[in-house]
Amino acid sequence: MGGIRALKKIQLGKEDVAPGTAAAATVIWRGLGSLADNREVTFPDETVGILGGTDRSIVAKIAAAISFDNVNATFEQLPYVLSAGIVNTVTGVADGDSDGYVYTYTIPTSSQPTVKTYTIEGGDDQQAEEMEYAFV
Repeated sequence: MGGIRALKKIQLGKEDVAPGTAAAATVIWRGLGSLADNREVTFPDETVGILGGTDRSIVAKIAAAISFDNVNATFEQLPYVLSAGIVNTVTGVADGDSDGYVYTYTIPTSSQPTVKTYTIEGGDDQQAEEMEYAFV
């Protein structure tokens, strides 16, 4: 039985310890999307003297992907996308006396940029999936 669509959500968590180390996903993504399990599993043909064959499997690759539907860019959510895809800038500088922050994304020209990785969880009231080491 499938879960209730209204209870579906996607959450993000910054992997601060090390890339690929699962983090608590506490930020709710304000939009639609879905996780996909892209692992590669093969069932090799083999002759091992068992009528009906075997059920041995080989997991060649563990992978996942997430697709987000188009949403309006908001100042609350855009920094997550930019830090995961352009350069890791996760702390803003206070904008004078206001409550706002200014984020500067200095793109390196002589080396690869360092992006922030995230743990992403998605699901509903029946089941959830978790993906570590996610970036744009």
